[in-house]
Amino acid sequence: MKKILLFIPIAIFACSGHKTEAPLASSQIVPELQWVGEVLDSWEYISNEHLKLSPGTAPKMVFFDTAYVYSNTELSTPNGKPVNGPNFFGETLQWFRSKHNGSLILPDSSSVPIGIMSFAAPVNNNPEDMFFVMALPSFWELAGIQDNELGTDNLYTYIFLHEFSHIMQGQNFGKRLTDFESVLGKDVNLTDDIIQEEFAEDSLYSKAFDEELALFYKAFAASDPDSTLTLAQRGIDLYKSRQQRYFTANRTIYVELDDFFLTMEGMGQYLPVLWFSDSTKLNLGEDVFVKMKTGKGSWSQNEGLALFLLYNKISNPNLGEEMFGNEVHPIIDLLEEAVNLKLDASQP
Repeated sequence: MKKILLFIPIAIFACSGHKTEAPLASSQIVPELQWVGEVLDSWEYISNEHLKLSPGTAPKMVFFDTAYVYSNTELSTPNGKPVNGPNFFGETLQWFRSKHNGSLILPDSSSVPIGIMSFAAPVNNNPEDMFFVMALPSFWELAGIQDNELGTDNLYTYIFLHEFSHIMQGQNFGKRLTDFESVLGKDVNLTDDIIQEEFAEDSLYSKAFDEELALFYKAFAASDPDSTLTLAQRGIDLYKSRQQRYFTANRTIYVELDDFFLTMEGMGQYLPVLWFSDSTKLNLGEDVFVKMKTGKGSWSQNEGLALFLLYNKISNPNLGEEMFGNEVHPIIDLLEEAVNLKLDASQP
């Protein structure tokens, strides 16, 4: 299982042996890690209130700014000094800080130069042993990474939630990704953009993709249930037609890859929506996220978000079980099942 990039890279790990104590007050956490405490709290809220997931064990995490690396594993902070950092679901973590001198030692013992990154990756290609890496907000600010729709400060949380979600998907998405890598071989650059990289210059394919994507977003925006279902069904039909037309011969595996990455990346895109649109939080409307993604960037993230928004509108999903269990449930299959149930119920 390779690193999966969103805007940049992320990683995961499993820690053990920590006592559960009352959480530290934010004033007791070193300033550089207070933001980490805030985003871990946002994950905890989503996990508890929306996904109904058990806490699990804290992953190994690596954060950094222009001078220092902060981690809850000593491997990534050689000769580091202990500092007060955030807990994870009440689990007390030991954090360390050390100078990075321009490069990071990752929990898999590899090293990378510092840069704009947020990614999840496995240790020794083991999807059950993941780690998380991300630059701290001060690093992103110096690089001029901004967002006008969501707000720059919120953007960093958005990126964190997307990438951190992949940590909890090792049992299903992680293992399936490893299977794909085994089938395709080491020479294939297997990323969530593999289909976009293959067809981006094909104007007919791009047109077919854009038409189906527009239908999904139009279905999501429809004001009445009948229009929503009709447009969603048309979008599903175009989706399947596109796959049947283009994913033939030595590309038949692209059907599975398309379903897989739209689901994995779509879930990563949808989790921040749950956080930012929650009435007890910032109460940003879902239209903000549609505006952020429509016609921009990654195909898998763009259409993946549309599919999850539409699925949530039509159904009452159990995303914790469907997206974070032991099996991969393609979002297109879940959406089609939800549409068919609604259409069947509407028949006299």
